[in-house]
Amino acid sequence: MRPKISEPTTRVVIMDPWMKVLLAIGWFVTALVIVFVVFEANSKELLPGPYQAEVTKVYDGDTFTVLVYPGLNFKSNIWPGVIYELQLNKLSIKTAVRVRGVDTPERRGSCKEEKVKAYVARDFVKGLVKNGVTLSNVELGKYAGRVIADVTLPGGRSLTQELITAGLGRPYDGGTREGWCNGL
Repeated sequence: MRPKISEPTTRVVIMDPWMKVLLAIGWFVTALVIVFVVFEANSKELLPGPYQAEVTKVYDGDTFTVLVYPGLNFKSNIWPGVIYELQLNKLSIKTAVRVRGVDTPERRGSCKEEKVKAYVARDFVKGLVKNGVTLSNVELGKYAGRVIADVTLPGGRSLTQELITAGLGRPYDGGTREGWCNGL
């Protein structure tokens, strides 16, 4: 005699609340891993811009903080290190900017002369950027989430060239910096 084949039955699985929490945590961790992988893949991306920015604080001649307004024309990266896809009209990002192509004296310099010249450079830049700047060729820098960018002043002037012409900065390509304490 053959065994009787039973009819398929519908089975209902009821999840306990703790199972739902575990499932949600699993999905969250998976999303974080995906974002991290995308971030690492795009962290060296160069964003051509241009991006209008309002300078909120000038630290020294070649570093300042801005509120940048990337606008609506972005896909997955709205700024180096920030990876989302957003459709907002008035999105602003606060970030520190290092001016590409120039080195200026440091406020925490090695000698008094460098520190004094750093404050002169800072005050010079404050006067130039008070009406905003345009950032282009923006990329994530190597220090603390700061970005490196070409900075254009109103009227199309380059902040890098203005600093060099004024004698408050010198050309810099990202290599080893020369000191400011000898031959100021």
